[in-house]
Formats: sequence, structure tokens, C-alpha cells
Amino acid sequence: MSEDLTTWADALEAVIRQSSEPRAIDRVAVIADTASTQDVARSMSAGTPGLLVIAGRQTGGRGRLGRPWHDTPAKSLAMSVALDAHRFSQALVSLGVGVAIARASERACALRRLGLRWPNDVVDPETGRKLAGVLIERSGAQLIVGMGVNVSQSPADWPEALRDDAASLAQLGSPMSRLEFARLLLAELEAALATPEEPLSEAWGARDILVGTRRTFVSGNERRTGLVRSIAPTSEIVIEDDTGARRTLSAPTTSLMPETDADPGEQARGRCG
Repeated sequence: MSEDLTTWADALEAVIRQSSEPRAIDRVAVIADTASTQDVARSMSAGTPGLLVIAGRQTGGRGRLGRPWHDTPAKSLAMSVALDAHRFSQALVSLGVGVAIARASERACALRRLGLRWPNDVVDPETGRKLAGVLIERSGAQLIVGMGVNVSQSPADWPEALRDDAASLAQLGSPMSRLEFARLLLAELEAALATPEEPLSEAWGARDILVGTRRTFVSGNERRTGLVRSIAPTSEIVIEDDTGARRTLSAPTTSLMPETDADPGEQARGRCG
């Protein structure tokens, strides 16, 4: 089914007007085709936060750690939001955006609970396959927050390299179009960004899938591998190494390494405890 992009801006701005919270987003730009919504949001916002950019197709999307983000034409949702960095801390934005996408996805799929993989990948907790990812970049006094969501792909849409790692909302039972999901996500974003840290952390922790697994993190310039014992998403990650010693990593400055980048021995050990 084709989608009329000319209706999207009005439909999304109607959601903004319905928000009872102090608005983080106050205007919308919809473009048919772009290399990166991140770059467009940075340019079009001109230093004034509150802009949401959404693209019909994104050809050069990027994810964390410099990795590309695969966009399936007419089936993926690519959007970026320019937020006020003085009003919103990057740690809380990371937390809130992950929770917002998870909540919107749960509503779209009528599922009880999806998973969050540190820091904010939304995944099917049964398979570990990724539904959505987030990229946050600082630009002057703004945080440019990119979101990529797999909406309506079928198994045949995935390139071979992603078939075991990616999933879409449609594969989990969602009947929604991209615009329908974008409207739902926008409402959840506004709500999450207005939520205090403690309940937001609780919502994130209830969806965490890493505690009890063996993973590799980069903290500072060092790789640390161990059993994940706890994650306080805005402050610290505690892992237990092979000697039984517990190490505390600073959450805001720590990155999770994809399992494909771990040593073969680490991959083989997989899930523990």
C-alpha cells in the first residue's frame, strides 16, 4: 500500500497539539528522500530545538559505533529530533527514547513486554532480534536524536547478513502503517521526555535483557568482558569477570560491543546465570 507523504506533517503536528505536557517537539518536517535525517535535522533546526524530521526513505543512515543502519524503502521509519541540550540531559534522553520506542512498539503489536538492550536497542526478548535503534549526537546546544524502526518488513525483505538479527513490528503482529506508528511514537516520546528519572529508570530496567548474560563493553579505552550483574542506566554497569571480581563501569561513557565483535570464545559462552 502506497503512502501519501504530503499528509504526514499535518497528522504528526496534530499529535503535538494534543500533548498536555510542556512540549519537547513543536514542529515537523517531512522529506521524501535523504541520506540522513540526522544531518537534515541538524541543518533545518538552525540551532532552534523542537524540530522533528521524518523521511520517506533514508539512504545513508548510521547507527552507534559508526555502523550503517539498513533502511528498507517504504517499510522502515527514519526520524530525528532536535532537542534542547540545556533542558534535557543526554543520559535521560537515551533512557527516555528507548522506553518510548519500546512502549509504542508494545502497543502496536499488542505485546506485554519487549526488551531493551543497553543502551536503547529495542529487541524481541525471545529471539534477541533488533526492532529499533537510537543514535544521539551533540550539536552545539542541541541533541540530535535519530530513531530507526523496522515497521512492516517481511522475512524476505532482510538482506542475508541481517536475517538472524533483525525483526519488524509486522513480524510481531503489528498491522500499523509507518504513519500510524509514527503518531503513536511521537505521543510516547513526549510522555517519556516529561517523566522523572526514577520512574523512567524503572521502566527501562523492567525491559532490560542484559542482566545475567555475558557481554563485552568498552569503557574508556578498555574492553571489559564479564557476566552482567546490574545496570543502573544513568550511572553504572556492574559486571563480574572470570576471576569473580566485580567491576563497575560508568554507564554514560560505556558502550556495548556487538556479539559479532566479541572474541570467538566469548561468543561461544553466550548466556550465563
